[in-house]
Amino acid sequence: MKHLNLLLFASSMMFVAPAYGQDYKQVWADEFNNVGSVDEKTWNYEIGNYNQGFGNWELESYQKANATVGLAPDGTTKALIISAKPDLTSARLFTKDKVSFKYGKLETRIMIPKTANGLWPAFWLLGNTGTWPSCGEIDVLEMGHFDGIKNGTQEKYYSGACHWGVYQNNSYPNYCKFTTSPTSLQDGKFHKFVLEWTPDVINMYLDDAAKPYYSMDISDRSLNTSPGNYFNKQFYMLVNLAIGGNFTGVHDRAAVTALNSGEKKMYVDYIRLYQKEGQECYTVNGKTVDNMKEDTNFEDTTTELGEYGYKSLDATGKSVFDFSKGSDYVIISASTGVMQQMGEKIKADYSVDNTKQHLYIWNGNTYTPSAGTGVNSFGLNEEYTVYTVANVGWSGLGFAGVKDLSMLDDNYYLHFSVKGDDALLHASHAFGVGEARFTLGNVPLEGNMILGDFKRDGEWYSFDIPFSKLKKMAGIVFPDKDGGAAAYSQNAFCALSGGNAGTKLIFDNVFFYKKQGGSETPDVDATLGEFGSKSLNAENQSTFDIASGSDYVLIATGSTFANQVKDAGKVKADYNVDNSRYNFNLWENTMTGATPTGTNSFGYNEEYSCVKVAGGKGWSGAGYAPAAATDMSMIDDSYWLHFSMKTTNEISKSAPYAIVIGENAHFTIGSAPFTDKDKKYAVLGDFYRNGEWYSFDIPMTEIKKYGTPAFWGNSSYKNNILSVLAGGTNGVEVNLDGVFFYKKITTGIQASTADKKQQAKVLGIYDLTGRRVSDMNAGGIYIVRTNKGNFKVKK
Repeated sequence: MKHLNLLLFASSMMFVAPAYGQDYKQVWADEFNNVGSVDEKTWNYEIGNYNQGFGNWELESYQKANATVGLAPDGTTKALIISAKPDLTSARLFTKDKVSFKYGKLETRIMIPKTANGLWPAFWLLGNTGTWPSCGEIDVLEMGHFDGIKNGTQEKYYSGACHWGVYQNNSYPNYCKFTTSPTSLQDGKFHKFVLEWTPDVINMYLDDAAKPYYSMDISDRSLNTSPGNYFNKQFYMLVNLAIGGNFTGVHDRAAVTALNSGEKKMYVDYIRLYQKEGQECYTVNGKTVDNMKEDTNFEDTTTELGEYGYKSLDATGKSVFDFSKGSDYVIISASTGVMQQMGEKIKADYSVDNTKQHLYIWNGNTYTPSAGTGVNSFGLNEEYTVYTVANVGWSGLGFAGVKDLSMLDDNYYLHFSVKGDDALLHASHAFGVGEARFTLGNVPLEGNMILGDFKRDGEWYSFDIPFSKLKKMAGIVFPDKDGGAAAYSQNAFCALSGGNAGTKLIFDNVFFYKKQGGSETPDVDATLGEFGSKSLNAENQSTFDIASGSDYVLIATGSTFANQVKDAGKVKADYNVDNSRYNFNLWENTMTGATPTGTNSFGYNEEYSCVKVAGGKGWSGAGYAPAAATDMSMIDDSYWLHFSMKTTNEISKSAPYAIVIGENAHFTIGSAPFTDKDKKYAVLGDFYRNGEWYSFDIPMTEIKKYGTPAFWGNSSYKNNILSVLAGGTNGVEVNLDGVFFYKKITTGIQASTADKKQQAKVLGIYDLTGRRVSDMNAGGIYIVRTNKGNFKVKK
């Protein structure tokens, strides 16, 4: 093979004409001219099949013998040839540690084999550093997708894609676009694929087309999830012909019909790299040229600690924790110097001794421990440990051993400290006490609610969490099945970091303690919680002020409220239940309709959602969902969710309800967490079970702590917008009303006089309380507002 080396080192290649004008210049190429062998100074071979078909359940075994350089079917074009054979062998080649680059135009000509069915040809790139997907991935060409098979278009159906970020909760950021070519791309001819990659955009072109078949903006680097933070480093190239796998939907040999007639071959004529003069950035065989000199450091300016977090050390490096205001310390893990400062205030010491008390890394290998450097979270030169997630797909550790924790009550706090240095990856970590679980991070880990976060800047951050808060997550924190609080044998404190290999978990000094003066006095109703309120006042008038909101997105409200916000010009979207386009669906006959009693949550004699658990299936559910794709993309961090609940029967008085927003965000309205199989949903609030309506107004920023709703940014959403789970006890009642999203004009401030005047001027029929009504059928005295003035009418 004739390897066109760097022009810097191979001036004999300067005759190659630039393909993209005077501003671009070819800096590297492999023309695949050396018939009989692949240049191993450029290419590595993947061998075998591992990690469940490379994480895709592919069927092939990659072999070196399946790749060579030879002649294309025209008998003259020299090309790299990758053969997929009936024995399920094929080849994958990659340039890691040999050839890589950042930015420029990468061009290749490929003859794609017939993929029907089961072949998956690809030309793609991976970032030089990091584990997948945080390393970044650029897929320039993929074919053989199962949708192409299903639609009979797989010879024309191709895609480009980018993948990046942190893999958590079985998801990660990505953008993929499929295109159907007007003619076959598996026609026995070479087709040109071009990647154009700049600091601002990734474009992909087919056969010199003026319009890209794939385009993604990568200029944004403001957040740790922004794609620009992952596509600003050198990437290496890969080319392969896979057999089967998730992309194709083919998972057994019998379904690989593409190989029934014998082997299939993929031909690569050449691969060429062009970069702008003065902006070269590439590495070939250990020699690097970097004229970009780009600052790729990510600065975290958005992370907030939350209610319970604070910086552990002050500007002088001294601990801000005040031991004089603590007592009754219960030690799980604390350094010698910290325990000395606690002195005689230690009530119980369960430090790890590897005899009665243990720190177990789960499965023995999910973390790799190493010694930390620098001071601990109290500013002392004492040891702490760094736990790095291993490449096994998950992680966890915990402090186990029989402990008497029966002293822990609402006067106690949990204290621990964390730090990290992965500002870009910003992996979430889940922590637990007994059955209670929560996340520190910007994405809930394994469905555990976000309680706070911390910057990954190498500094220590501490969290002091009321034990009462932990009880809202678990109900019974130390269950009897594990010895109860007096002899708890399971994990008194545990941590999980997901399965992204290389993620670092750093924590120290875990203990419980009492604050001087006892627990803090809550400034909210202990039952309703921070977001709950009574829906109606003593005069049966709604306490919700329409004037204080805007951009209403209606999901389930009575007609009077809907008309009021419409007349005020405040409706962004009306998806109110109409039993046609928008429905309240009862799942699998686990609920049945019941008869509403009394007014709705706005004080009007109008219907609301009233159902009861039925069917004896041991579970129940219902949800508001559109019948067709619906635009929910307007819902963002500026929105609030409003809904109201009540109960009227005895059997419902102790029932917890799980509220699910957009399939992903789960929380409990009740006195104890709702249990759904092996999951518990943290309590967000509760309501008095006295037959009266109670409303909840929750910011979307709070709801996202429990999971980002699936409708987030979705302009064609067609699943449940809000669902309710009520358990499996027949007769438990669900009364729901006033479901809508809205923006607050003011928070905790009386609506402006101008806004109130605007609302007052809305024409219509009003009762003497000032509420708008749809008719005068109920009798009494009404105020009718018209263009000619207001008139009192007695019926």
